[in-house]
Amino acid sequence: MNVEDKIQILKANIRKAGEQIRWFRKHQKELEQLPDGTYYGGKVDFDGLKHEQVIKVVRALGGKWKKTLNESRVDYEAEIDGQAVRCWRGQPPPSCRMVEVEEDVPEKIIPAHKVKKMKMVCVGQGNEPVADEIQKAQNHANANVTTIAAS
Repeated sequence: MNVEDKIQILKANIRKAGEQIRWFRKHQKELEQLPDGTYYGGKVDFDGLKHEQVIKVVRALGGKWKKTLNESRVDYEAEIDGQAVRCWRGQPPPSCRMVEVEEDVPEKIIPAHKVKKMKMVCVGQGNEPVADEIQKAQNHANANVTTIAAS
C-alpha cells in the first residue's frame, strides 16, 4: 500500500464532504420544509412522492428539471448548485396518464420497425376528451418527432 496515495484519497473525500455540508447548510431552510428524503449515491433523493410533493420540491429548490418516464411514474432530476437532486418515481400530473403508442422507427443499422412505448398524455386546457388526446399522441409519434418515452 502506498500511504501517500491513501492520504491523497482521504483528503479528496474530506473536500467532497465539505462541499456537501456547505450545500446542505445553504439549502437547509428549504430542505426542512420538504418531505423526508435521503442522500444516496451522491444524490439528494426523494422517493415515490405525490405530484403535489414533487411540485413543492421543484419550487423550493428551483433550477431546471429533466423529466423521464419510469414505468407508470416520472423521475424528476436536476443539478442544483452542483448537487444532483432527484424525485424518483414521482406521481405524474393529475391531468396526465400513460398511454401506449406505436411509432415508426427509421432505418439505421437495424431494419425499420415499429416499437410500443409508454407516453404521458395530458388533457389540454380545452378539456378535450382523452380519446382525442390519445389520437394526437399517435399522430405526434407518426410525425417522427422525438418524444420522452420509457425504454
